[in-house]
Amino acid sequence: MEPPITLQNGMLEPWFPSKGLGDAEQVLAYFAVSKLGEPPIDGKTWTNLDGFTTTYGESAFAVAARLHAAGLSCQVKSWCVLLALLFVVKTGRKQIQL
Repeated sequence: MEPPITLQNGMLEPWFPSKGLGDAEQVLAYFAVSKLGEPPIDGKTWTNLDGFTTTYGESAFAVAARLHAAGLSCQVKSWCVLLALLFVVKTGRKQIQL
């Protein structure tokens, strides 16, 4: 069985290992859909023109390609960088030192 790909907008990392899903691929989503049939709104800001949506894992490039085809930004990152981004989202801290 292939590991699942999770789409999230929050910190689920501690939950994955507790459920035996330590190898789950992840997408940290920064976009919104206001209602069914409406186009998605990308999470780009003036401070980050590349957008914040990030993916990690074996299927990361395929996930990014699908999001790009829909007109959304998506960056492929290493696990360490994704974990740092999840920490920033959870804590609201604007800077971290790696």
